[in-house]
Amino acid sequence: MNRRDEIYCQILSTAILRIRTFGWSEHAELCAIEADHVHNIPSLIGESNEALHAYYLKAERVGYLSRVANPDASYAELWAELEAIGMKASPS
Repeated sequence: MNRRDEIYCQILSTAILRIRTFGWSEHAELCAIEADHVHNIPSLIGESNEALHAYYLKAERVGYLSRVANPDASYAELWAELEAIGMKASPS
């Protein structure tokens, strides 16, 4: 598994824990926001199409951030790594 795939797995793991916490706290809307954020990530694991990875960062991540007040801080670190990987993979 490459580093990008590992990052996606970490994002999924974080989201699942957040969904569980929100569920036990009876915050259904926050559960839905988290689930919506990560529902396409499994299809990105092992994906070679750089445009799909860029779409996650430019559209899905931005949409998520517009809907949630307190994203898990570890997402920022993981997103920064994904951006760095994307820059290396994108043709100049």
